[in-house]
Amino acid sequence: STLIPKLSPHPHFGWTLASGQGAPTLSRVERGGPAEVAGLQVGDELLALGQQRLRTPEDAKTLLNADEPPVALALLFCRDGMVRTLEFLPGPPSVEVWHLQLDPAAPSKAVEARARWLSLQP
Repeated sequence: STLIPKLSPHPHFGWTLASGQGAPTLSRVERGGPAEVAGLQVGDELLALGQQRLRTPEDAKTLLNADEPPVALALLFCRDGMVRTLEFLPGPPSVEVWHLQLDPAAPSKAVEARARWLSLQP
């Protein structure tokens, strides 16, 4: 058996954006993630990334493609009523989900043991 990772189609930002109307606002910043490393904080309102206006939480994802290596971009944001700029470098795509690929050539005892283990049977 082999674990196969399925990567996110987007770079890793290290933030969670609040849903709602208006510019995307950070509702969570991952400790040690790209957003925290750049200096972003919960409550920051994202205005533009790489000269492109951010109007919805999905805009940042569509601007950055996971197939391309992450590059540092200017990020315009608002904190406490002041507009600020910083350099933001997204991380590589993270693992969204893991898939277990079963070995079709596994011996019958191994298949039975795996079935018991996966179904939590004694």
